[in-house]
Amino acid sequence: MIENVELLDGLARSSDGSAIVSVGFAPGLTNLMVKKAVSQMDYAETARIGVLLGLGDTHGEAAILWTLSNASDPNMPDRTPAYIRFGDDRKASIAYPFPFSDQYAVRRTLGLSEATTFLSLGSDVLTKLAFRGAPLLRCRHGAQRAMAAILSRLRFGSDRAVLAVEVSGRVGGRPGSVGIICEGRREAEITASVAALVVRRLMEMEAQPGVHHIDEIMDADAVFAELASRGVAVTVR
Repeated sequence: MIENVELLDGLARSSDGSAIVSVGFAPGLTNLMVKKAVSQMDYAETARIGVLLGLGDTHGEAAILWTLSNASDPNMPDRTPAYIRFGDDRKASIAYPFPFSDQYAVRRTLGLSEATTFLSLGSDVLTKLAFRGAPLLRCRHGAQRAMAAILSRLRFGSDRAVLAVEVSGRVGGRPGSVGIICEGRREAEITASVAALVVRRLMEMEAQPGVHHIDEIMDADAVFAELASRGVAVTVR
């Protein structure tokens, strides 16, 4: 768990070491998007983070097995789905609560009272099947591994990778929200790009000792501008 890494903050500080966590697509870009939205507001209270991972992308067997295992995480008692517009999609897509660590991190780093991350697989039918079927496989590890092996070899739909963040609170003295969309293709490549940007940042300017989340050391706009040159669009709405 990410909290266990955060507990090493004192050790890192005492030994003059630095560690950066939440580096990638989600968590990572999602943290920076919430940070950007919060900066546009008078006061931020809650965040809804939507993650769409198209099944037409290449996903490794281990990644799929991890997703299947966490789709029925007992630590998330509320499994009520949300319908989220990912970009300019004609209709909202169904997405289910998923225990990505970004939702827990932004509560602490950005002072939000609540944050929830939802996952969509790009198809309402497949998303429902995955999340409704996951509890049936939870204690059947052999079946989980078999399913992960099969899914890692199949391709459904597109390789879209989209993030949709909405932060609610007060804007211009009134109740309101700020939304941000990040859209690209091939999630693994975007994750690699974000990680490379963090490494370059550490080479150019040494981070303070301790354990830091990406939104505590990286400038969101600078990251978005760099990703734009690589075909990943971030739009504030």
